[in-house]
Amino acid sequence: MDEEIKSLNTETKYISWGFESKADISVRIVKKLLNSSLIEIGYKGEDIIFELPFNNSASIENALHCIVLMLTLGYETDKIRN
Repeated sequence: MDEEIKSLNTETKYISWGFESKADISVRIVKKLLNSSLIEIGYKGEDIIFELPFNNSASIENALHCIVLMLTLGYETDKIRN
């Protein structure tokens, strides 16, 4: 994230996520199956694999937003997967 943006408010916690390895939460694999999707996320040195019960792009992106929020809030990965 741009250091200039971070310097505007030092009390705010910034987190980046995306398909780039330099992101705080890195989405590495999105594999669409017939009726589901497999997603691999890298977070704090851990590889986390999720299976989602859908395969359309909008639902996958919405789920990724939710997963990022839960990780940022400190949920354990086994709680997110259930």
